[in-house]
Amino acid sequence: MPKNNTVNSEKSEERVTLDVDWLRKNLDGIRDDAINKPTPENLAAYAYAQRLILDLSTRFSSKMMEFMEIETLLDESKRRPTTSMALASFSHETRNALTNIMDKVKENNHVWFFYKTTCSYCMKQIPVLKEFSYRYGVKILAISMDGGTLPGMEDFDVVYDNSGNVTKQFNVTVTPTMFVAQNDGKRFIPLTQGLHTLPEIEKRLLLVSRDAEIITTEEYQRAQSVREVNVFKNSDGEITANKERLENDPGHLADLLRAKLKGVANFGSTPNQPSENQD
Repeated sequence: MPKNNTVNSEKSEERVTLDVDWLRKNLDGIRDDAINKPTPENLAAYAYAQRLILDLSTRFSSKMMEFMEIETLLDESKRRPTTSMALASFSHETRNALTNIMDKVKENNHVWFFYKTTCSYCMKQIPVLKEFSYRYGVKILAISMDGGTLPGMEDFDVVYDNSGNVTKQFNVTVTPTMFVAQNDGKRFIPLTQGLHTLPEIEKRLLLVSRDAEIITTEEYQRAQSVREVNVFKNSDGEITANKERLENDPGHLADLLRAKLKGVANFGSTPNQPSENQD
């Protein structure tokens, strides 16, 4: 029989996917070859490898923007809107929440204001405190550390700590200094040291009121200029996941975190409450 010189079983061609992993492993070598031997072939290999990186990044960026447009749970406008119509409504809602909180705070609390007549910053603080008291109805108790008064304090209750006992008891080392004082005298919370604007005083009063449980965390959030919308139910929380599913199911991570974000209160929507007749 004649010999058959034809090889019937040829080795199958090996294919390589030119993806990020391949680029990560090979780009440095391609670049080094182009630097060491800048031949047209080596320069072209590096230039087109860079183009591949750019095109992969552009594809990712475009797809990510499209995804974010339709993934409503990740819409950042839920934290703070960007359109003028929604922002106006958001600001109105936030301001109303702040006013409601101040109504709650002033029921059982007022503000102590330590000052000296020689303190120029105390003089500048008084108009701010007057506006704060006028806007929210919070009472101000001014505590003179040197026995004098300052212009503009006519609407404040004033006491004189001539002996310095109160100043020492509360460790007041600078002026102006303010505390949130419970009306029954059972609780005193440091509020500010030094000169502060009205928004700063509002912000600090919200924070200390939340920490002292004068207001709830939910009330605090409704008065923030940027709402806290995240996958954690509290600041100390942590999330665990099934290791096998996390490693083998590409959709598991997103499904897990989606479930955490569903039902989180945010701006721009009203929860659907079933009617009494609805099963």
